[in-house]
Amino acid sequence: MADRKVVKLTDGTEADFPISTSLQDIDKKLAADGLKRDSSVKPFVDRGVVESTMAKINLPLVQGASALLGMPGAVMEGAQTIAEKIAQLYGRTPEQIATGRPVISAPTPASITRAVGERVPLQRAESFPGQLAQTALRNITSAPVQGAVIPSLLSAVGEESLALPFRGTDLEPYARMVGGVATPLISAPSVVRSPLERMYTESTSRMSPRDIELAKRLQQQSFNMGMPTTSFEAMQQASQGRTTLPSLQRQTEVTPRSAPIMAEFMGTRGRQTQESLEQAFPMTTREKMGTEVQRSAQEKQRDVQKQITAQGGPAFEVIKDKKIPQSWMTNLENESAVISEASRAVDNIPAYQDLLKGYETNSIARIEAMRQFLSDKYSNLANAAQPGKVTGEMKAYDDARRKLLEKADEQVKAYKPAREQYQAIREKFEAPIIESPIPSLARTNELASQFGDVFAKNPAQIGLTPDKVKTTMQAMGKQDPNLPKEFLNQYMRASLESVQRAASTQAGTVGARFADTIVKNTTQRENLKTAFREVYGTKGAEAVKGLNVMLDVLESQGRRLPAGSPTAEKGMLAEESIGLLGKGFRNIPGVIGNLYQNIFYGRDYEKIAKAITSPNGIETLEAIAKAGKDQKKIGLAFTELQQIIKATEAEDQSVQFAR
Repeated sequence: MADRKVVKLTDGTEADFPISTSLQDIDKKLAADGLKRDSSVKPFVDRGVVESTMAKINLPLVQGASALLGMPGAVMEGAQTIAEKIAQLYGRTPEQIATGRPVISAPTPASITRAVGERVPLQRAESFPGQLAQTALRNITSAPVQGAVIPSLLSAVGEESLALPFRGTDLEPYARMVGGVATPLISAPSVVRSPLERMYTESTSRMSPRDIELAKRLQQQSFNMGMPTTSFEAMQQASQGRTTLPSLQRQTEVTPRSAPIMAEFMGTRGRQTQESLEQAFPMTTREKMGTEVQRSAQEKQRDVQKQITAQGGPAFEVIKDKKIPQSWMTNLENESAVISEASRAVDNIPAYQDLLKGYETNSIARIEAMRQFLSDKYSNLANAAQPGKVTGEMKAYDDARRKLLEKADEQVKAYKPAREQYQAIREKFEAPIIESPIPSLARTNELASQFGDVFAKNPAQIGLTPDKVKTTMQAMGKQDPNLPKEFLNQYMRASLESVQRAASTQAGTVGARFADTIVKNTTQRENLKTAFREVYGTKGAEAVKGLNVMLDVLESQGRRLPAGSPTAEKGMLAEESIGLLGKGFRNIPGVIGNLYQNIFYGRDYEKIAKAITSPNGIETLEAIAKAGKDQKKIGLAFTELQQIIKATEAEDQSVQFAR
């Protein structure tokens, strides 16, 4: 009687029970009949620890396998029983019913378990945790389909928990049936929906259909450009950071089943992005690009001066010969040492000597030269002084200039209008140049400084607008049309090289760091777009469009949370990915929760990793989420079917005595 448990009673008799009955339940049943078990006598053949342990493991495995193998027989037997009940309702006799029974019936779970029990030791655990573990293992073994694990575990918890108050009573089989069948149904709303679907749906709840389509297109473009981005990164970029998908990606990167896939993608992504950018922005072959840029800026300044002279000169030509009294001129030089200095300078400096040939020493032409000398001295002192500070020397030169002009205006009435007209013309042509990076470019041939002047990282603070960048690029291209394009490409290449060292130890971050370097803010981005539009001429619009796509792709590569970041999103992810039962682990050390997650959802994360690192990953993610939901439905249905069959085949729990 390998499938029965025989115990010795205190009155010397024996009683046998089903093998699955615990000693605690046996004691309750005996006490109800006024009997008592002799605890000094073991209930079956003496077993060692190893054999007893193996018997306890064998029992749920055998029961689970028997339930699976005996399912056809159980279904046929159930159908036969229903048919016989119906026949009885229609007045058929037991003899007539018996003649309709099949001669040979298929094995049922109970018959398979009994047959195996004749050859394999089986033993029921005595403690509640042990019995719960056996029931859970039996349920999982009896429903080997995807999506059935959680329903099986829930069924085990429900069965053992509900049966606990009724141990050893006639109500125990019914309590087990209700707990095993009803518990998964009560939790069906949570179980039916897969953790992956829940995470995906909640993470993308703020994305519109247009955002999804934009993300799909962005990811495909990233692969075509050789700068691949993950589905989660593309979706976060398309939604302007409104999802919690970055935390999902970080979790995918550290989960053991998916980590190798993500590590390979990130490592390859960094190298591939760098190579693609290097091909897009090749090194220049100009050995003295900085000097050429400086010369183009200086040439622009000279052109502007020529324009000013051409338009403002005629008004001065009319009054250059006019003179102030020589005595006034002598008195001015005697009264002011600074004016005297200016007089000597224009007489001795070759450039002024050439300009003043043929003019008297008291002419407006000479006074204008002295005014220019005093203004230049003031400007040079101002450039050398601290910003905003007016030194005494600066004030002396400014006062001298004012005094000189005041005396000249009194004697030659047309001098001031001509001067004001000239100044207006000067401002008209000079202002756009002075406010642009051109003067800075004209002062240095250092390429790095020139990059900083044209593509400043703080353009709003220094007033660097797209129009000023456009003026600068046009000035570069006047003498050599290819110079601005090569200057722009070299700036992009230099920016790339500057981030390669910083990103060398962080896989996959080169592209994101590069984008952050060249477009830290909206104004810098608009300035860069203007440069592209200008240097590519008729193809400028197409070039800007390509730049925008590239920047979106590279920025999306940075839509990840730092590894180990203790964020609320990551906490939400851990809870959702563990699922309904996993929530019970939140008060247990994290390693246990991670172990649970890796065992039960490792394949989900592996699928996620493969999906998000493919060009059509977003469509694949949607398909996986829907498939996960279907698998959970199938798993729940299969588990419920097994529980119903088990309930109908519950072993006879009544005590059989052999005296």
